[in-house]
Amino acid sequence: MTQVHPPRAPCPLHGDAGEAGCVWCSEARFRGVHAALRDLLRTHLRTHEPTAGIEDLQIVLVIERTLVVRADVRSGQLLSTRRVLVNQRGVLAVA
Repeated sequence: MTQVHPPRAPCPLHGDAGEAGCVWCSEARFRGVHAALRDLLRTHLRTHEPTAGIEDLQIVLVIERTLVVRADVRSGQLLSTRRVLVNQRGVLAVA
């Protein structure tokens, strides 16, 4: 059965428990999960939309080991909300 839950903190997968080898647990200890997600998404967007910038982002849901992230992205005058699937290897999809 697929495991779906709201994000935990500081690691969205494990909360305070901390699991060896979990990228998000490591990020939570060193610079923060949101900073890591912002960098991943910024790198991904730069490839497809060089002028786009991230205004805000929020982890909405966790499905198994994949994060569902809502990101407000500005490209010129246009502000749009994107849904992003991210796992420990990087950005999977942007919609």
